[in-house]
Amino acid sequence: SAPAAAEGLLGAGLLSRLAVLVPRHAESAGHCRPGYDAAGERSPMHACWCSALLIASAALAALPQAVACAWLPQAAEFAYAFGGRLGAAIAGEHTSLAGVLEQRAALRFFAQIRRIGGLEVPRLDLWDSLTGGLDSLSRAVLLSPAALQAAMPPVSRSERARGARSAGGAPVPHALTPRPIDGDATMADVAMDYGGAGGEESSGNNASVSDTLYSAELRGVLEGSLSSLLPVLPLPLARHEAIEDALI
Repeated sequence: SAPAAAEGLLGAGLLSRLAVLVPRHAESAGHCRPGYDAAGERSPMHACWCSALLIASAALAALPQAVACAWLPQAAEFAYAFGGRLGAAIAGEHTSLAGVLEQRAALRFFAQIRRIGGLEVPRLDLWDSLTGGLDSLSRAVLLSPAALQAAMPPVSRSERARGARSAGGAPVPHALTPRPIDGDATMADVAMDYGGAGGEESSGNNASVSDTLYSAELRGVLEGSLSSLLPVLPLPLARHEAIEDALI
């Protein structure tokens, strides 16, 4: 069964082994957007880091809280091993698909730490990162399809291919492909430039663009991040204004 398998893996030192295998710091891969190599393809080392977080989360999630709490020291050791990198991942790097995939993986791990550790979580100094991450995450979910794709434009070849097709698979005319947003723009700037959060895009920025395969994927990752966290958030954070707006 899944619980027995998870307990066996954790008992064999799964989290400690992952902490040894994964690089402590984000690599400089030669691309302007973190998580991609110089050719614009997803960095294997970045994918490895995200996978390690997901594996750790899945192992802990497979166990009842009463059983999983026995592995809190090992989970905390894993979190301490990555220090600022985990906090940065929770805060989120919302400029690319790789960035939001990393945040989702980190938030799933945080959710498990919170579920089994409760009040132990503040000792990991992750609350500031979480507050900032929730704010940007909630605002990103509210962006219209074109604004979302412009704020986090496709980088790799496969991402660009998905960005050029509608959610139904039909080619998107080049004239309707969202143009990238300036790197210094905030979420509010992006929403305003595209006619407001969740609203119609302005005529100057590709009006009436519906979801592409790529923007639908982005939105799915962002919503998955929120849904994994909400059950374990303290009430004041769960009732954050931006989160409530995102859930309406």
